[in-house]
Amino acid sequence: MLVLPVQQASAAAMKTASALDTGAADSPVQYNQASASITGNKRLGRFTMRGQGKVDRLDYANARQSGTFIPINHADRNRTIGSASLQAGYDYQEGSNIYLRIEGIASDYHDKADDAGFDRDSHGVDLRVGANVDLGGVTSGGAYVGYRGQYYEDGGPAQLNESEVEALILGANVTSNITKLTTIHGRVERGVFESTLVGSPGGISNRVEIGADHELLRNLLLNANFSSRFFDFEGVDRDDFGLLLQFGATYLVNRHLTLDGGFEHERNRSDGSRQGIDNTSNRIMIRLTTQP
Repeated sequence: MLVLPVQQASAAAMKTASALDTGAADSPVQYNQASASITGNKRLGRFTMRGQGKVDRLDYANARQSGTFIPINHADRNRTIGSASLQAGYDYQEGSNIYLRIEGIASDYHDKADDAGFDRDSHGVDLRVGANVDLGGVTSGGAYVGYRGQYYEDGGPAQLNESEVEALILGANVTSNITKLTTIHGRVERGVFESTLVGSPGGISNRVEIGADHELLRNLLLNANFSSRFFDFEGVDRDDFGLLLQFGATYLVNRHLTLDGGFEHERNRSDGSRQGIDNTSNRIMIRLTTQP
């Protein structure tokens, strides 16, 4: 029996973000996320094995109906998501490998049923095969294809319009050091997302991202990213489309202190008979990181 030695264990502090489903709220719904993970790696010649366990806890803030002061309860969306994965790979040349990965996922909602009567507890599987390639140290990339399924208990007083979401998933990424100081990168991905929209368990997501990093000074790094996302909800007539533009900088004050700053502009549009509320937001982020 092969025992994976623990290589990494981490626990992230709470972070705040805006949720996909805003419902009838007058602005994006905020939520806090706490994460913890543990990872183990083992190498046997050209063969590698990697195991990971992860737990995410999501806690949603309440909101108010658009144009009114009527509160909307979002506590029924609070949930804990646990996952465990195992990946086996083979390095066919230095910096390049092929791999097979399987992951089990379980989502446990803190309320037995949400305010609409839906039991959204679920379990799922993510199975993919892929490859990573290094083209001489200047350009590298990877691609994968696989299957993703999420299956819902759906045992509440009300029934979801679809009790499962299944999809062919795929992704590809490329990174190129076009100069000694500038790197560009791109990514495309098709996957599955979870929703708390009334009647819908979730759906299929498509994402495209392109970005660049530039070393302006030895201790000052600049970055820019543009991404678009498309969400196709299962069981209801709704499609969401989003654009996100990000600019940022990282200043290395010294070996123990790092200062990050950035600006984000986000636009979201929703279509269909069950459409959400279109919104635009601008965010400024400043972060100070210390390390021994």
